Amino acid sequence: MVLENVTQTASGPHSCLGLDHIGIAVDDLQAAIADLEAKGAEFLMKPRDGKGRIAFVKGPDSVNIGLVQTDRRPR
Repeated sequence: MVLENVTQTASGPHSCLGLDHIGIAVDDLQAAIADLEAKGAEFLMKPRDGKGRIAFVKGPDSVNIGLVQTDRRPR
């Protein structure tokens, strides 16, 4: 799953047009965070609960990476 946030006007926290962040689904958010921290990743936002769990890590070229763990129960 890849989520894209494309802005048509550069205003507010966005300094340019284009890709702001991407989202990657993970099965175990805590394990993904531990692995990335061990590799030196810089987190912008640690886990937050909502409809799922999400954390943001600083990515290359100002494109941040959202790690998302959702409840994957069958519907």
